[in-house]
Amino acid sequence: WFDCASKVLYNLEHVVAFLFLENNFEAYVNDSKEVKSLVEHYHDDLIKTFNHSSWMDESTRLEAVKKVKTMKSIVGFTPQFMDEITLEAAYYHFPEMSETDHFANMIYATRYYSELQFSNYNRPPDSRRR
Repeated sequence: WFDCASKVLYNLEHVVAFLFLENNFEAYVNDSKEVKSLVEHYHDDLIKTFNHSSWMDESTRLEAVKKVKTMKSIVGFTPQFMDEITLEAAYYHFPEMSETDHFANMIYATRYYSELQFSNYNRPPDSRRR
C-alpha cells in the first residue's frame, strides 16, 4: 500500500493536497502559521549569529546577512489549487487512469511528466515554480 500511495502522491500531488486540505484546512492553517513563525525566528537568529561571529570579516558578514534577508521562505500549499476549477485545468492533459492496469498507468504518467520536462528545455527558469 505504501508504494501505491507514494506513486499517487508523486503523480497527483496537487489533487492529494486538495483532498487533504478539504478535510483538514483549519488545522493546517494553524500549523502553517506556527511554521512560518518558526522560520522567521530562525532567520532572525541566523542574522544575530552572523553579527556576533568573531571569525567572520565585515564584508563576509554583510554578505551573509544580505543572503539571509533575501531568502524566500515557502511554507504551505499553493492557494490556487484550493480552487477545484483551477485544479481540474492543471490536470486537464494528464492521461486518464485505469482502475485495473497499474502498469499502464505508470507508463502513461511517466511519459506525461517526461514530455512536460522536455517541453521546458531551453526556457528560462520560472521562479514561481517550487
